[in-house]
Amino acid sequence: MLLFKNNGILDLVSINTFGVSAKSSDKAIGFFGTGLKYAISILLRYGHEITVFSGDNKFEFFTEDKTIRDKNFKLVMVRINDNEVQQMPFTTELGKTWHLWQAYRELYYNCIDEDGEIKLVEEIDEYEVVEISLSSGIASNSNTCIYTTGLDEIHENNNEFILHTKPKWDLSSVEVHERTDSASGAIFYRGVKVYQPNKFCVYNYNIKEKIVLTEDRTMANAWYAEYYISRSLAYSEAPAEAIIQILTASKETFENTLSFSDLANDPTETFLAVVGTLKKTEVNESAYRYYGGYALEHLDTLQRTPVPSVHKEKLKKAIKLIEPLGFQDTYAITITDLIGDENIRVTKTSIYLNEKIFLLKEKDLAVEILIAYLKLTEGEGNELHWLANKLISVHSTLQTWSSIPYEPTTKEYQSQIDGEWWDESAEVTEKQINAFREKSPSVITDLVPNFFYYVGEWTGYRPNQGRIVYCQKFPEEMREKCEHLTTIKYSDGTCLLLRILEAKDAFGANEILGYSELVQGALDSGKDYYEV
Repeated sequence: MLLFKNNGILDLVSINTFGVSAKSSDKAIGFFGTGLKYAISILLRYGHEITVFSGDNKFEFFTEDKTIRDKNFKLVMVRINDNEVQQMPFTTELGKTWHLWQAYRELYYNCIDEDGEIKLVEEIDEYEVVEISLSSGIASNSNTCIYTTGLDEIHENNNEFILHTKPKWDLSSVEVHERTDSASGAIFYRGVKVYQPNKFCVYNYNIKEKIVLTEDRTMANAWYAEYYISRSLAYSEAPAEAIIQILTASKETFENTLSFSDLANDPTETFLAVVGTLKKTEVNESAYRYYGGYALEHLDTLQRTPVPSVHKEKLKKAIKLIEPLGFQDTYAITITDLIGDENIRVTKTSIYLNEKIFLLKEKDLAVEILIAYLKLTEGEGNELHWLANKLISVHSTLQTWSSIPYEPTTKEYQSQIDGEWWDESAEVTEKQINAFREKSPSVITDLVPNFFYYVGEWTGYRPNQGRIVYCQKFPEEMREKCEHLTTIKYSDGTCLLLRILEAKDAFGANEILGYSELVQGALDSGKDYYEV
């Protein structure tokens, strides 16, 4: 037999009236006033006994069969002081899906709420209810004693839903407890289980803050658990071991799904230091984003990761391309995975690269680094002004070059001499060239190759992604068609911008034919704006 002994006197009205809860303690676990009713109903439905002594009264609960609309019910009845019998306002159908352990839990909750005690006894002791004042020696019936049968074994094995262990880590809003067996951990509130996550829990968590429970003593919202655990790790001086063990739990666990998205304040230095040493792939994703959001504002204060050796050669070649433009290796270049989808980010002292930037070609990598460098040297927003000045300077130089008379190549002479567009197999002798010059004295300045280059530039997803991806030689008879087609638009919103480049302006240009079939199809369509 099990005895639940509570301080204070129980009024029968609180049992036979729903919606009454007179618990005064701020630490009370329940407040609906239904716990004892459910416990009585469940115990009687399972065929067990429940007797209550409170003050000068004795309440024995039992059932009485009643047929209502051809259906049998067991009414809950109470015998008061071995005499008067009253019908309670509920049947054993109350809590019909609940189990016997839940009746124990309700009585346990009530006992904890009232600072009571629970113990195994051999038999009912009517005098257990009596309290003797140590100061006056006067006895008074100021307690409530609830005697039950059928709950002894549940009481002795209640560690599944009652927390008995000492915390491994006592944090600001939660206690973290080791599991006592191989079963999944759970979420507890003031020592009683209130939530079982869908995923395996590495630890048991006892929430110390006040939360809202439903009438069946479960947590009203799982958000409470995640918030108080994540807040305790980030805001309080949680030990480094606790942060590591919880945040590096495997992906199949509840800990790996903890959300840090509702945290608005800065994390502790311990949290930053610990998460900063962990690999992004092995830590709770939400925790790393939270850390990264703060770290982005303090990149220069974090431990820097040097460029891996596998990328050093490519970086060296990219830098060599932009050194003639004034790039100086005076700023630290380091790797970080904190900048999300960005390729590159600059601070006052450093250039930070996302490792995926090394998937770019050397030229494109050089462009990204140059723009970042200009943000540092010219100031944010002035890099385009610098580039414009550089382009004007280059254009001026090209104009100077274009004033020099054009000297055709040997092969272009061959084209004019033989009347062919191109003949790579034939040899042109010096004698033939001289004879052709005598026949056409103005050839040095007037000779124009009878072919041109058709060039396509992909616009990219961002302004600095544009690059030449297509270049093909065409004979003069294709000029009109090529002049007509100016744009090929892709379904992702980017475009291939097409233009003609004269052969004399393309010194040693190499053909890039990867898009030749696409371009040919667009030319055959006769459209000036072709969509794919």
